[in-house]
Amino acid sequence: SNLLVLFEETGGNSFDISVKTVTAGILCGQVSESHYPPLRKWSTPDYINGTMSINSVAPEVHLHCEDGHVILYPP
Repeated sequence: SNLLVLFEETGGNSFDISVKTVTAGILCGQVSESHYPPLRKWSTPDYINGTMSINSVAPEVHLHCEDGHVILYPP
């Protein structure tokens, strides 16, 4: 079962809220331990100062939607 909770901002208009559901048959991404971490991880002060090694930073996979759609992650 799924639960959707919406919090309206003070002074907001709840009539402008719309919900669209889509069921994806398959959603996948591929990453392995041999992939490098994202470039933004290489520019942290710990890495630049030599206190963080490449082995301590994990690779990441990022999923995205078409414009106007979002992926909601469960809490």
